[in-house]
Amino acid sequence: MSPLPIILHHDQGTAGSARLTKIMALKGLAWGSCALTNWAATDGPLSAILAGAIGHPILQKGSTFWVSSLAAIEALEELFPEPTLFPNGNRGMPLALSWWSDDLSEQTTVEQVAAHVTLITRQLADGRDFLQGPAPGLADAQAYAGLSVAWRNLEPSALPAETGQPVKGWFERVTSLGEGKRHEISAQEARKEASSGKRIASEAHLVAVSVFGGHSGFTIEGRDMSSNSNQISIEITEPDGTFAVHFPAIGYQATSV
Repeated sequence: MSPLPIILHHDQGTAGSARLTKIMALKGLAWGSCALTNWAATDGPLSAILAGAIGHPILQKGSTFWVSSLAAIEALEELFPEPTLFPNGNRGMPLALSWWSDDLSEQTTVEQVAAHVTLITRQLADGRDFLQGPAPGLADAQAYAGLSVAWRNLEPSALPAETGQPVKGWFERVTSLGEGKRHEISAQEARKEASSGKRIASEAHLVAVSVFGGHSGFTIEGRDMSSNSNQISIEITEPDGTFAVHFPAIGYQATSV
């Protein structure tokens, strides 16, 4: 297989997986799909990150990784700006919907799901095709991810009976976008891609990155790469390569050691 521009490490059946998959479709990308649980169980920081992120998607491009939906979304928009995930120019609210989408995906009764669907109905009340207007965007990926996962877990055959035609029509339009050009790849292929990627030089100080709010927290050490209020970036080195790993500042914390 020729090298893919990006690889997504993810747990299928989760909102994070559904969200990033739909974003691949929105941007018309070819991408490699690798199950998080298939990553080779080897020692080292990179394996610790992937093992500790179960439930959270990780985007990979060469030797660079972005941990969690928030970091991956912003990376995809920067790497592939057209078509944009923000067709109406609103770059705040659609990102914040990640938490609402996750909550929706975890609902366990039809009544709870229907209450969330009410919010989608209100957004479509003016007859728009998509949540941000005439073109699909991140808000659609967020809402679709939460609703599709929640309803599949409850009743795979249909949306709630109470769902009105505007939401059904919207759901069908987003479904029809597909999932981009997806290729299944092994953990070994992903690791090879990471190891052959460009090594990143850094003379920054050593920091410890403590992860909070995930399904399983972990602490990892690396060299700081100009972290800021929006993102924590570190460089880690293993025998087969040097890797850059980016975490969103929301939910993650870096402390100097």
